[in-house]
Amino acid sequence: MEKRPIGLDQILLFGDSITQYSFDPFANGFGAFLSHSYVRKCDVVNRGFSGYNTKWAKPLLPAVLDTTLPCASESNHPRTLLATVFLGANDACIPETHRQYVSLEEYAQNLKWMIDLLKSKDIQVLLITPPPVDPARWEAHCLEKGRALDRTVENTKKYRNACIHVAAENNVPYLDTWELFLGPNLEW
Repeated sequence: MEKRPIGLDQILLFGDSITQYSFDPFANGFGAFLSHSYVRKCDVVNRGFSGYNTKWAKPLLPAVLDTTLPCASESNHPRTLLATVFLGANDACIPETHRQYVSLEEYAQNLKWMIDLLKSKDIQVLLITPPPVDPARWEAHCLEKGRALDRTVENTKKYRNACIHVAAENNVPYLDTWELFLGPNLEW
């Protein structure tokens, strides 16, 4: 009988605060559901960084992979099977109002760079589009914090579309949060 390490293969969740808080059981986080669904099959590793955009997350990805990617050089060792990249909500801030803003072009370039790095490690990639902004709730949030409105549906949708375009260009699957939340018509 072949001796196999006890370690499990991994699914890596990489992103911003939506990923970071995805294990919050009180918020019905997607990471918690994923971890529960794959218990004893795969370890789900959360590497979410609250407040980060693609520009700030990009230099972290190699270090994340160094700490989460198990030895895959031998077939009987666990490895990272899939990485989700869930970034763009912060990139899509209105440039005049927020330092997290990243241009649409740089956002797309950063996603492509992350895809290339993950593919070079033989890791399957799933892009997740930045989610739609709920205009009324976000405006109330900004008012409560005493700051200008820094996100809009129209601007965030451009980043959603760019994410889908990058996925298609790089032959990777994507999860469209807009369609999940709003249905096929994508209207509030």
